[in-house]
Amino acid sequence: MKNIELLLKLSVVAIALTFGAQTSNAQKPSKTPAKTGTGKAKPTPTPKATPSSPTTAVGNMTNSFGMKFVAIPAGSFQMGFNTAVTENCQGCAESSSEKPVHKVTLSKSFEMHATEVTQQQWLAVMGKNPSENATCPKCPVEKVSWDDAQEFVAKLNSKSDGFKYRLPTEAEWEYACRAGSSTNYPFGDDAKETGTYAWFLGNHSGTTHEVATKKANAWGLFDMLGNAAEWVEDCWDNYSPKDAIDPVISWTGGSVRSIRGGSYYQGAEFMRSSHRYSNSPTMRHGSVGLRVVRTK
Repeated sequence: MKNIELLLKLSVVAIALTFGAQTSNAQKPSKTPAKTGTGKAKPTPTPKATPSSPTTAVGNMTNSFGMKFVAIPAGSFQMGFNTAVTENCQGCAESSSEKPVHKVTLSKSFEMHATEVTQQQWLAVMGKNPSENATCPKCPVEKVSWDDAQEFVAKLNSKSDGFKYRLPTEAEWEYACRAGSSTNYPFGDDAKETGTYAWFLGNHSGTTHEVATKKANAWGLFDMLGNAAEWVEDCWDNYSPKDAIDPVISWTGGSVRSIRGGSYYQGAEFMRSSHRYSNSPTMRHGSVGLRVVRTK
C-alpha cells in the first residue's frame, strides 16, 4: 500500500515539473509599447493631403452620349513657341504666328472631352454623319465646319444635363495639350516619339483612325496630336506679348477661325503643342473635326 502511495506522489511531481517548464518557455505579451530613442511611443503620422490633379474620365464624367470627360484644373502656363528650345527639337520649324511666348492664366477649371468627337457621337446628336471616312463609328467625325461645330454644341446644350458645352478656347486647348509640360511636344522635344501619341504623316495609312488607340498625354487626353485637327472657339489673330487671363479672341472683324492639333496627313513639326493655323468657319475637310469642353 505504501508503495502505491509513493508511486502516486512521484507521478504528481513529474506532471507539475513538465507543466512548469512549458509555461516558462511560452511567449509572454509585452506590457509596454515599443519605444523610440526618446523613450516615448511614436504616434502614426497623418498622411498629407495632395493637390487635386486631372484624371481619366469615369463614372459621372461620362454623359448620355458616351462622351467621357477629363477634369482640367485652373492654372498658368507659357503659351506659344519657345525659340529657346528649338535646337533640341528635332523636326521643329519656327512659326511667327506662334509668337511671342506669353503667360496665360486660366482662372477656372473645366472638363475636356477625353477624345475627339466620334462619328457615332455626332450621329447620335445630329442625326447624320458627314465624314469622308464614314464607315468607322469610333473614328473622329470630320468634314465638319466651325459653324457645324457650333450647331453640335447648341444641340448638346439643349439636352440640359446641367453642363454648358462649347468649343475650347485656343488657350484652354494648348494648356490641356501641354498637360504641365513646357517642351515643344507634350512628351518632350524628340519628334521621333510622335508615333507613340499620334496618327500623323509617318503612320496614318491614308485615313483617320479610331480614337484613343494611341497613348494619352499626361492628363489622360487622347489624340490631342494628329488624327483629326480640331476647331477651337477663337477668331484668328496674332498673339499679344502681354500676360493674359482667360483669353478668347472674338473680335467682330474676324473672318477666319483657329484650328489646333495637326492632322493625320501632316508631319511631326505640325504636332507641336503650340502649332496653330486657321480657315474659314464654313470650311469642311476630311482632316478637321472637333473636341468639346464643358463647365457648370
